[in-house]
This record gives sequence, structure tokens and C-alpha cells, in this order.
Amino acid sequence: MAIVSKTLRERLAEAAEQTNYKRHPFTTAWANGELSREQLIEWTQQHWLFVMHFPRWIAALYARCPDQDTRDYLLENLMEEEGSYKHTDMLLTFGEACGATREQLTSARKLPTTRALTDWGDLLSLTAPFEIALAGITVGMEGPVPGFYGRVLPTLRQHYGFTEEQLINFTVHQTADVEHSAKGLELVERYCVRPEQQDAAVEVVRQAAEMYWLYVEGLYQHIILRDFGRLSQAWRGD
Repeated sequence: MAIVSKTLRERLAEAAEQTNYKRHPFTTAWANGELSREQLIEWTQQHWLFVMHFPRWIAALYARCPDQDTRDYLLENLMEEEGSYKHTDMLLTFGEACGATREQLTSARKLPTTRALTDWGDLLSLTAPFEIALAGITVGMEGPVPGFYGRVLPTLRQHYGFTEEQLINFTVHQTADVEHSAKGLELVERYCVRPEQQDAAVEVVRQAAEMYWLYVEGLYQHIILRDFGRLSQAWRGD
């Protein structure tokens, strides 16, 4: 019997799912309603420090894109991020609903794991071949978001009692990122035609999942365990 090879789309989806942070203990604790509002504020602070990079990543892809129709899509994506109601402002709306001021939400120290994720995204979007950067940002970064938000949204409504207006960051991305990830898969299939391009695209999506898992691990250590030093020691080999 002949062995049927996996399609590129199947390989990308498998790579994104291997370390999907929707299964991380931090996400599980959140889905179980175990985080205080103070801890949700700390998540908002770090997540704001992450998502403020995303429009720049899309803009970097736009600047290097060789085709008009794909540039049109990237520009539309960028306008969603930076439009009249910025996605970063949607996130801050949630943090304010948790009891923080906007100044508190935007003046926190970036955790090393948050910095690792944003530095990786900066480097990828600016220096990787266009088609590989496209895979990492649109499939690797946007793809897992709906699964994460899908786990915590019911708890945010039923356990914490947030209103739909306060949860706009979650509801918008749960829908939009499904569409963006689907379009990203379509574009990666279009641009990654050679075997070496396809292998590189799969690898960068796997790296994105691993980097996002590391970011969430940092949140878990800092926000729940209050023991970020243990993770730092592990990195140093202590």
C-alpha cells in the first residue's frame, strides 16, 4: 500500500498544534476560574507588551510583499489592528474592567519570556524570507489564538461576570484570527512551492508555537507560582 504524504496545510496545522498554549497549565487555571482579577491585570500588562508589536510585524510583511493582491490583504489586516478602535485598546478595555488604570496597564516591566517572544517576532518579520515570515506571523502567531480564547471566554462570562463590551478583545480575535489564519494558510501554500520552502515554513510555525508556549510559561511562573527565578535558573543551567 502506498503511503499518502501529508499536505503542506496538514503539516502546518500539526506543527502549530504540537505545543498549542491552550493546553498550558496557565490557560487551564484561567479556564477553571482560578485567577484573581489582579492576576488578570498582570496578564493584560504582559499581553499588551506583546500585541503592540503585531502591527509592526504585519507592516514589515507588507513592505516586503512582492504581489499587489497580497499587499491588499496585509493592509486590510493592518487597518483592523490600527483602525478607529485599535486592537491594543480593546485589550486595555479588558484590563480596565479588571480594575486597573491605563497607566498601570501600559507601564509594566516586560518579562524576559515576553521579550524573547517579541524579539523573535521582530527578527522573523524583518529578516526571514518573505514566505517564511508570512508563515510564522499569520499561521504560527495568529492561528492558535482562537483555541486559547475559546477556552477562557465562557469562564470570563459566567464566572467573572464580564460584559460583552468588556470582552471585545476576546470576541473580535476569536473570529478575526480564524479568518486570518485561514488566509495565511492559503498564502503560504501559494508562496511555498518548493520542498525546502515548505520544510522551512513548517519549522517556523513549530518555532512560533514553542516561543508562545515559553511566553505563557513565563506568565505561569510569574503570575501564578510567583517564582520566575526558577525559570531563569533553568535557562542558566543552575
